[in-house]
Amino acid sequence: MKTSIKRKAKGEAVFDSPQESEDEPDFTKRCNEPSNDAEDCDDDQRILPMVANESQKGKKSRRKMDKHAVMSGIPQCKKYRPEDLYPMKKPDESFSLSAYHPVYVGNFKVIAWDKKVWYEQISSYFAYKGLLTRMVYFHQNKNDSFTKFQEVNRLIDMLVYFTTELDALQAIKLCHRDVYYGHKLNVLPGRKPQCFDTRVTVRFLLPSDEMHNKTESIVEEELGGNVSHIMQDSVRRTLVQFVNKKAMLKAISTQSLYIPIRAHKKTKRQRFLEEDAEQRIEWAIKTYPSFMEMKPGPSILQALYDGTQPPVDTSWMNHDKPLVEEFDLYKQQQQRREMHGENSLSGPNSKIVNTEKTSAKQKEVARGIDTFLREDKEFLKNLRAHKLAKKASFAKAAHRDKHTAMNKRQKMKQNITMKKKGKNFHP
Repeated sequence: MKTSIKRKAKGEAVFDSPQESEDEPDFTKRCNEPSNDAEDCDDDQRILPMVANESQKGKKSRRKMDKHAVMSGIPQCKKYRPEDLYPMKKPDESFSLSAYHPVYVGNFKVIAWDKKVWYEQISSYFAYKGLLTRMVYFHQNKNDSFTKFQEVNRLIDMLVYFTTELDALQAIKLCHRDVYYGHKLNVLPGRKPQCFDTRVTVRFLLPSDEMHNKTESIVEEELGGNVSHIMQDSVRRTLVQFVNKKAMLKAISTQSLYIPIRAHKKTKRQRFLEEDAEQRIEWAIKTYPSFMEMKPGPSILQALYDGTQPPVDTSWMNHDKPLVEEFDLYKQQQQRREMHGENSLSGPNSKIVNTEKTSAKQKEVARGIDTFLREDKEFLKNLRAHKLAKKASFAKAAHRDKHTAMNKRQKMKQNITMKKKGKNFHP
């Protein structure tokens, strides 16, 4: 079977998975599984330093920027040159893209599940931020349940390559946790893993009957915010890192939708890294040379050369919350199950079954929350102190109300007595 290729205009190409090729390499890793290897993780989560061998003259002439604008997230209209389409150093023989600088982008909402339009959408977004993108690798496992989940919700993961490390750092600074069509992006280094902080991280188990639409952004909203990072490592499991322990315990104790499980092992925040997909990328480069020629369209590229705001569609800014999809794929699966008699109950019996399922789910969630909180001695200590303080506050308020009522009755009696004597009493 011949490998298919979908070509775009301007010499760009978007490639299918090597699984469709006769020359499929032997992949020994699952690219979508997070690593639990603590040695591969960077605890302090610092961004890589700038390239040491880049000359001072090149830094000043090629990348002049306003530091205040960078910190505030304002898009930069800086001038690129045609030679900026290629990195300054030569790639290593071991990997063709070693001279480029990848950035992992997750939770990116696409307007259509069509690879032919993905690159244009991605390059337009980064161009609005003032950044020139080159190659983009879209990561998918066609037989994986999580990929099917992403297809239903039109969310993708990818590696976006830049020609300089400074551009990659800018992309992380400007785009991480940025809201794109209501979904918060995860933009992190593409080569070096960053890990969740296990002290303030919880793995939430999602209810199976609602897992088709529980995206990362929806889960974060239902947990009340105060989240510094969130990542789904499967359809039903979501890792959530809170801003602090107080926010974590509050979210767990006040929600009744998810079963919390303590995250003991270190897990990387990226669903995959370049090393996980290196063989697939090399396969695409060798099979289709046009992969290395990916670049934005002529109008966007000219705007980046001129240092002006590129003419891109910015409709993603009109959505503060995630768009609720129709979930056509999910509905089709439900209809097929009903046709095969798997959901044959109807009428009053179905209501009884649904009520029993809801009650069982609530009990399971309550047990999970209780187990999680019992393991936290500090939380139990604070909870006891909070209960004692609350009890003392109630007692104080009751005592105050009692004396207020007594004083009010005494003043009323005095007023009545003085009226009888024909005198005016002023309390």
